[in-house]
Amino acid sequence: MSAEAREQQLRDDRRLLGRVLGDVVREQAGDAIFETIERIRQSAVGFHRAAADRAVLEAQLDALDIEQTLHVVRAFSYFSMLLNIAEDAHREDAGGPGTFAHALARIAEAGVGREALAAWFARARVSPVLTAHPTEVQRQSVLDCERSIARLLGETPGAARDAALEREVLRLWLTSMLRLSKLEVADEIANGLAYFRLTFFEELPRLYARLEAALGAGRLPAFLAIGTWIGGDRDGNPSVGAATLELALGQQARLALGHYLHEVNELGRELSVSTRIRAVPPAIEAAQHVAGNARFREAVRTLLVESRDGPPAIPAFLRVLGDSASAPLRPLLR
Repeated sequence: MSAEAREQQLRDDRRLLGRVLGDVVREQAGDAIFETIERIRQSAVGFHRAAADRAVLEAQLDALDIEQTLHVVRAFSYFSMLLNIAEDAHREDAGGPGTFAHALARIAEAGVGREALAAWFARARVSPVLTAHPTEVQRQSVLDCERSIARLLGETPGAARDAALEREVLRLWLTSMLRLSKLEVADEIANGLAYFRLTFFEELPRLYARLEAALGAGRLPAFLAIGTWIGGDRDGNPSVGAATLELALGQQARLALGHYLHEVNELGRELSVSTRIRAVPPAIEAAQHVAGNARFREAVRTLLVESRDGPPAIPAFLRVLGDSASAPLRPLLR
């Protein structure tokens, strides 16, 4: 797709999201509120583009009562949010600044060869770190709406896609933007883990695959590791201590183990290859006889069986694995 076509698609998506939000505001808040918001929007655009009389815009804002002000603030906030979602989606598709495609193109222009780049990846370690910050006010329910809208924008345009967008924007409008209660450390830990469950576990393998395909250099070393301070960042918060650190580590371990348990189960479904049809490759056959491997396979099978109808059966897994092999895991999986 040409740059002009991508820009046109972005404009179309902006107009679509603006129209959908306007329809939702009119339906939920009434025609009078919608018209007030629209007048303020037009005055703001005029002031920005042509340095129109600022007094007109100020008079419109000063005339609002509390209820009207809340509607105006929410409408403009959500409109800005929707535009950002559309721009982020199109920026990734376009391969512009902030994408790996753009970075690799600049590296090639600088004359950096594949061998030098492979050597850099071999010694590199990139570790984005999650931290709970008191200024972070976005709720998980709002973030869920954002992700759904971004996903829908990537689908083929049509009546079904647009109807789904309308439902998500309606859900967004009916969701409180701010939380009214202060988060506890346990809540912050759970919110941080949501990013692993919803993003990192799925997207990091895809990221590696895209990089490896672009570089044509085979498998890359594990240079990217996501870190987190949540639950263990002792920066003066009296609520963070040894107990919260133990809670954070335990939940992280359970989440990771549950994810890999699911992946192993899915792999077992996919690899239905019969040895009567295709012999096992020698390398895999040899790996099956590594010391301790049989016990680990038995532990995984036990975990799969006992976890079918509930969370990972950690005690059974540790019991079958044995005291020596499970010793490093026990403090994390209690």
